Amino acid sequence: MYEYNGLLFKNDCVVVPKQLRPDIVDRLHYNHLGIEKTKARAREIVFWPGMSKQIQEKIANCKTCLRFQRSNNIETLKPTEIMDGLWEMVGIDFFKFQNRIYLLITDYFSQYVDVIHLRDESAMTTIKALKSCFIRWGIPNIIRSDNGSQFTSREFKNFAKTWNFKHVTSSPIYPRSNGMVERQIQTVKRIFKKAFYDKKDPYLAMLELMNTQITNEIKSPNQILLRRNVRGVVFDFFDKNKLIYEEHKQKLKSRQVNQKRFHDRRARDLPELQLNQNVRVQKPNGQWDRAVVIDKNNNGRAYTIKTEDDRTLIRNRIHLSGDSGEPFESKEEPQYYDHLAESLTDLGENHQIQETPDPSSSEIVDNSQRSATPRS
Repeated sequence: MYEYNGLLFKNDCVVVPKQLRPDIVDRLHYNHLGIEKTKARAREIVFWPGMSKQIQEKIANCKTCLRFQRSNNIETLKPTEIMDGLWEMVGIDFFKFQNRIYLLITDYFSQYVDVIHLRDESAMTTIKALKSCFIRWGIPNIIRSDNGSQFTSREFKNFAKTWNFKHVTSSPIYPRSNGMVERQIQTVKRIFKKAFYDKKDPYLAMLELMNTQITNEIKSPNQILLRRNVRGVVFDFFDKNKLIYEEHKQKLKSRQVNQKRFHDRRARDLPELQLNQNVRVQKPNGQWDRAVVIDKNNNGRAYTIKTEDDRTLIRNRIHLSGDSGEPFESKEEPQYYDHLAESLTDLGENHQIQETPDPSSSEIVDNSQRSATPRS
């Protein structure tokens, strides 16, 4: 140490008196740099015993630094538990594309994705969409979602209770905690964006995504969920499941033969009807009305008929019976009734109709309308 111009120095650094140290620390931290940089700057110009500790305590309790401190470092990855089978746990979330609302549903095991267009994000609309999905794939054991109002609503809680699934929510404003859904949404939005740019159907693009292997070692979502890829834009020339399908087809045929044998024990085919044949058609109340066959449909047992009241209907042969009565005619009255009515009208206007005399009458009216007294 040495003195220069009334100041005490240690090497090139001024030794700061105790009463001035808080002010010097404030000046050193004027730009709110971190602890290490502030200490490095201090070591260049000042010195006092315990200086580093005092600077560290000052910065650690600086309200401004605490308010604007950096975000925490990313934590180690905590993988979601892998389920034992299909559709045990699904993740759900909304995304928007071209001002439209979509609900994305993904299976954590197969990574299968279902995308449903919704009119709004309300709880009831969401529940209806999930029900339509669950009747196809079944009810999952667990549903993961964020803390959106539709998922925390009383309606959704009742839905979870009634349909018997566990509802798990991720940490608010932290999408990484529901990482599977977030990754699927990013993938789907990219597919939609490119499909609309190319003026292609985004749902066909989604179908092909479900037919595509997840990795070189992991099969496609459709192969995992359905045990096969479905027919899409690109189709397989060799169906790997053909032998399985053929075995299943033979089983279906065998069951069909047995069903027909049992059914036909008390059944017989009705004779074929001809065009313009008079028939009777059975109504729902069991009554039979008259009709005529005007066409025979291609499915073999259905006929087009015309009823008495001029209606055209298609009916199965089981509801039609041959009619052996008079030929079918329209309910319209024949024209000769009109001629008869006209003749009667003319007769009434031009001729007097003579009444038959009553024997008990005291008067007899002759053709000339004169009265006569009976002879005694």
